[in-house]
Amino acid sequence: MKLSFTTCEKFKPRYFSFLGVLAGLLMVQACSRPLSPEASCNFVQNSQYQRISWKTDKVSLQIDSSVPAEFVSSVEAAAEVWNTKLGRKIITVVKTGSAGTAGSASKDNVSKVYWKNSWDANKPNEQARTTVYWQGSRIYEADVQVNAKNFTYFKTGDQLDVSKVHIESLLVHEFGHVLGLAHHDEDGSVMKTNLLSGYVRDEPGQIDLSSLKCEY
Repeated sequence: MKLSFTTCEKFKPRYFSFLGVLAGLLMVQACSRPLSPEASCNFVQNSQYQRISWKTDKVSLQIDSSVPAEFVSSVEAAAEVWNTKLGRKIITVVKTGSAGTAGSASKDNVSKVYWKNSWDANKPNEQARTTVYWQGSRIYEADVQVNAKNFTYFKTGDQLDVSKVHIESLLVHEFGHVLGLAHHDEDGSVMKTNLLSGYVRDEPGQIDLSSLKCEY
């Protein structure tokens, strides 16, 4: 989708977590003319109430080498959930790097999934954090960090474990953020703020699909 307006906003990173922590460093410069507000459709919006999205059907998401081999298929499966529901391949997962070359999330124009064995001591209850960067209303990078310091995970096919978090459910939620969706606590939505340990919630609901149709 092409933009039909000219924007003079600088990039804005936003951070998301399962427990509803939305903190962002916003850097905005005044625009010469206001843009028409849009209905949110449960998307994050910029300062002029325009929905943020990739404005394209092609989102490339790399798997950092920090992700354990046993969970690589879970990353791919979570992306495929959105692709299947939308009826086309929007998120392409790319394997990169090799053992010992794990990187750190940063604004580098590369979207990645990271497995973090260290975590912000002030936010031990975050299961994951997605950072989205955009300019105007177009997303150009999104990084997902999984909190492996304070949580352990089980994957689809494993025995259900109420002491662990279902990794596919976690990643389906985070990939919703990657696409631009905000938290939404309506029953049936994978974008609900909280995910309980041992709970499986890996199928986007009708509210999620209706929201995405506003942009994709």
